[in-house]
Amino acid sequence: MAIVTHTFLDKTNSIIEGENVNIGMNPILELYYGIPVSRGLIHFDINNIKKKLEDKTYPDITKLHHRLKMKNVAGLRTPYQHRFNKYNEAERAKSFDLVFFTIDRDWDMGGGFDYLKDGYDTVNIIYSEHGSNWYQCKDYTKWANDGVFTREYIQANAMYMQHFDVGNEDIDIDITGYVNECLAGTRDNYGFGVAFSHDLDEIETPALNYVGFFTDHTHTFYHPYVETRYDDYISDDRTNFYLDKDNRLYFYANVGGKMVNLDELPTCCVSCTDVPVKQATKGVYYIEVNLNSSEFEEETMYYDTWSNLKYNGVKLPDVELYFTTKAPRAYFTFGLPYETKKQETIVPSISGINHREQIEQGDVRKINVNCKIAYTTKQQYAVDGLEYRLYSKASDIEVDVIEWTPVERGYNENFFLVDTKELAPGKYFIAIKVMKDMEEIIHRELCEFDILDNKKDLRG
Repeated sequence: MAIVTHTFLDKTNSIIEGENVNIGMNPILELYYGIPVSRGLIHFDINNIKKKLEDKTYPDITKLHHRLKMKNVAGLRTPYQHRFNKYNEAERAKSFDLVFFTIDRDWDMGGGFDYLKDGYDTVNIIYSEHGSNWYQCKDYTKWANDGVFTREYIQANAMYMQHFDVGNEDIDIDITGYVNECLAGTRDNYGFGVAFSHDLDEIETPALNYVGFFTDHTHTFYHPYVETRYDDYISDDRTNFYLDKDNRLYFYANVGGKMVNLDELPTCCVSCTDVPVKQATKGVYYIEVNLNSSEFEEETMYYDTWSNLKYNGVKLPDVELYFTTKAPRAYFTFGLPYETKKQETIVPSISGINHREQIEQGDVRKINVNCKIAYTTKQQYAVDGLEYRLYSKASDIEVDVIEWTPVERGYNENFFLVDTKELAPGKYFIAIKVMKDMEEIIHRELCEFDILDNKKDLRG
């Protein structure tokens, strides 16, 4: 299933060398070098991804890929704006590497916001020394070393590194190995520490060099998150089964309008031959079949019989489905273009979300992509080569929320799922890309909708 999961960061903090202050509630994760140095702490809860593994929405952990994405505060409009740090003389850092290293213990974000006390005897609620800081991971519990780890440890045990050229680039790193180890239970998830590379971490400069990234406490659209993608998509060939081609035939387990997992993996037989069954996602199973044109007739109906169907301890009768073979020459073309092939322009439309609909945060919507042949009333129900993109806008700048992603091709529909719980409140747009006959045509803003803030925590 190609549903893209966004996991918002649930804890962040910037810890400053030699300081007891906590700024865990600050909207900016601040990193600088040049005496003193600071380091970032970030954490994300993977329980939602675990649940998707357990219910077989994501049935194979090896097909999961994860990327950490955080927006640079200097990358919105111009590389020279947005300075929020304590040190007014700080300059934007350029040409540097950030190191992402694992943390070996639990830590508290804390409730502090600012660096300085107000100078009065009254309590300043935005200043705090509780929670994590340079010396402690939580109240009355010290780090093994001040600043989380020594510089030598960071240099030797960095898991990931990203290079920044101009200095206004966003954090975008592949953390698949770390997250999948946590999901498998072979690593504890305490999150990452973030620091400048070892050579920069030790030098003294006339002015501090600074880079900042939005945290989940930002009031902007740019909430940081871990994006999870599953490297498999439903691509049902039942209505387009070509001889000599690798085809997939799907079996759907549906109870009361909901997809459900069977108690055991079903079995399947095609033309008296048992074919291995795999699970695509929750309640969806498939086989891979290639029928040789020298042995099977074109334009002929064949049957796939599904057995060992058990649900909640009840054995169900076998289910016989069918498919019709198509001539391989309609799919494979070598030499000259297939002469009888017609150039047809596909015009997509969206259903499942109404144009300009206002949606309560938390809905999971199934979006159907309906494809019609231009200048006709002919509808195509399962089309190859469709991708969707979900994006927002900041003034005249388009911001990807979900980059171009294949649309699922079911038995008689094209669709994708959108989980609005993982979208920050705001206005969104959907674009569809049609790739056909060496053409790539983008249909922009087919749907516009708003996610309303239901006053619940975005991290769910």
